Amino acid sequence: MKNLVVLLIAIFGFSTVQAQFFDDVRIGAKLNGNYSKINQIHGNSKSKFGFGGGAVFMKPIDNSFEYNVQVELLFNQYGEKNETASFSEKFNLNYLSLPILFKAYFSEQETEVFGLIGPQLGYLIGKSEFKNENYNKFDFGLTGGIGLSLNRNIEGDIRIYYGLLDSSEWKEHIKAEDKVNNNFAVSLGVTYLF
Repeated sequence: MKNLVVLLIAIFGFSTVQAQFFDDVRIGAKLNGNYSKINQIHGNSKSKFGFGGGAVFMKPIDNSFEYNVQVELLFNQYGEKNETASFSEKFNLNYLSLPILFKAYFSEQETEVFGLIGPQLGYLIGKSEFKNENYNKFDFGLTGGIGLSLNRNIEGDIRIYYGLLDSSEWKEHIKAEDKVNNNFAVSLGVTYLF
């Protein structure tokens, strides 16, 4: 009987804490376009356009709702365009991305500029084939940006993502002093927060 009472108290306490934690979490949807490149991988590598999108979860960390933690679960298409005089080929790396961002509005106004910064994890879920190269499944880097919020519902932002890990194990065109053939992307996105 004593164990049952302890279990019920623990369940009630956890439910209360969980309800309080998720009480002010806002959920949203995001669409973005990516202009990306894999640094130092092919001699003729150029940037290419891709797309992305997914879910956004934002939780305030102060009573004014000025400072927030924003976690996103996104599909992101990165990659490169390999061009020579005789051919042009686009190469896509499709990631499931998890940015974990500190988000700060510049004031408590409803329509306001904000900044974002934080780490981003990625898992490669698909790729187009090119020279049978081996690509690493995991990606990790830093992302940061600035945006504009309209009534704290519709938000647009521009971000830069810089990968810190090798995206490929193939390094034929990489100089000995270059250690990382990483993803680099500039993204323009729109988010709607419910």
